Amino acid sequence: MYENLSKGLKNKIISASNMKSYRERHGIFVAEGIKCVKEAVNSDYRIEFIAVSESFVRSKNDFLKEMNKKGIRVYRLSDEDFKNISSTESPQGVIALIRKRDIEPLNLIKEDVLNPSPMFIALEDVRDPGNVGTIVRTADAAEVKAVILSNGCADLYNPKTVRSTMGSIFHMEISEVEDFTKTLREFKKKGIKLFTADIRAKRIYFDLDFTVPFVLVLGNESRGVSEKVVEISDELIKIPISTRTDSLNVAVAASIIIFEAVRQRKILSPCK
Repeated sequence: MYENLSKGLKNKIISASNMKSYRERHGIFVAEGIKCVKEAVNSDYRIEFIAVSESFVRSKNDFLKEMNKKGIRVYRLSDEDFKNISSTESPQGVIALIRKRDIEPLNLIKEDVLNPSPMFIALEDVRDPGNVGTIVRTADAAEVKAVILSNGCADLYNPKTVRSTMGSIFHMEISEVEDFTKTLREFKKKGIKLFTADIRAKRIYFDLDFTVPFVLVLGNESRGVSEKVVEISDELIKIPISTRTDSLNVAVAASIIIFEAVRQRKILSPCK
């Protein structure tokens, strides 16, 4: 019923999994696992094709019928061959090759941006793919409007990043930008506050009014945010922690602060 995956297509998957330069040059990336692939299929991303293992074909008929209805090409390969193209230790037997989508950051703030009051997250040079992916997932859960990534961040389309988002990558607005500081300045021009997490801050995060439109800026895991970002920030904020600990993981910090914003908006601003 399904064609065998050719050597050429197999190499495409391997190259898109392993090489950022290949992903950038060809504008493609991979998503692996049933949840991620389902989210991709139900999004506005373009699916090039899906590859499934023999075991998956035997056990996931409903999923494959849905792919047939949507007109998505599905190829099969042996369980052993699937392990060779998978980037996970315990493959679920399904992987998709997907066309990348580029979002112009300033399009996110063009029309009626302040109604309703939006939340954004901006990451400067967050290097760990797991952290970037987890923050995207958190942003999705908190109904953040968009996530902005500096060009020093981990690759959004790295398989580990994609996996860490648990499918949220496919329904979040995410923009990778060349000039991070310039982009933040453009947000400020639209009346959007810049709240920057910084260990040197004097202000505790929960003392801030998060009901206004804002960008939460978080920096590199070891260095934090740059001085350029500090200079243009409206507020520097911190999370109070024990003196026995230097800092929190950046993804944990993002979750704590952004859900304080959610709490304030739900409890303190019943009209919003």
